[in-house]
Amino acid sequence: MKISQTITKENVTRYAQDTSDCIVSFVKFLVARAKDFSVLDFALFKLCLISFGICIGSKFAKFFKKFRIVLLISFIVSYAYMIWRVFIRED
Repeated sequence: MKISQTITKENVTRYAQDTSDCIVSFVKFLVARAKDFSVLDFALFKLCLISFGICIGSKFAKFFKKFRIVLLISFIVSYAYMIWRVFIRED
């Protein structure tokens, strides 16, 4: 394989199409797995997203700096659960 490969419009188009195909298949996989979510799963997913957003926002607000460790723990726990639920657990 040549290190200095010529960049052509066809190569870029092919790489973009391959990347797009990978992303589409990954999104389809995630949607298929999310169809089996229960109400608790969606609640924990929302907790994961909210706690992550607040963790980011706590860098800018004095009020949330007091609760940063609680928010970080809730994010880590809910994120780990979502990873387990989507990728590991088989229904």
